[in-house]
Amino acid sequence: MRTAGLVAVAVAALLSGGSAALAQSTSRSVCCKELNGRWEENRRTNEMRCYGVDTNRYYSCVAKRSGVK
Repeated sequence: MRTAGLVAVAVAALLSGGSAALAQSTSRSVCCKELNGRWEENRRTNEMRCYGVDTNRYYSCVAKRSGVK
């Protein structure tokens, strides 16, 4: 289950053209704002991820919700 999540993040990073590095060097909210995106919750994994409105893709600016393991 955990492997599938990592693969999804890796694929999102590839599709986003390197935004994963951007996410690591800046705050998640700035990352999403630069992508002209909006935050959506992935209820299956309890992660928040940024949906790029202009590109119709999800980006790897994700964060586990606090208190969720």
